[in-house]
Amino acid sequence: MQHALDGEMLENATSVTTFGKEDTAAESQSHAARTHHTLVNAVESVEVSEIIRAVLRAMTRLRAVETKELDTIARLGTQITNDNNETSRHETVSQEARTALVGSARDEEEMLGVLVQ
Repeated sequence: MQHALDGEMLENATSVTTFGKEDTAAESQSHAARTHHTLVNAVESVEVSEIIRAVLRAMTRLRAVETKELDTIARLGTQITNDNNETSRHETVSQEARTALVGSARDEEEMLGVLVQ
């Protein structure tokens, strides 16, 4: 009886039809290749986006530092200008005071000279 079953199984094994179509494997491989290509493109796109984000972040930091330095330069320039104006104002007042004093001394000398004559 065992022998009869083995012969029957052998007969059934040779008469089994193929599972699916032969082009199904080619279609599956083609679909897998397209899907893989799409995934690779998506990963590359994400990498490019990440690089752009990192560059923009670095540029933003650089711009902030540059703005801070320009503000410092402007503040120092304003401070120097104010100091020069203050010094110049004192010098102008001092010069005017000297001129007034010298002028009044000359006037006094002239008046004394007229009186003495």
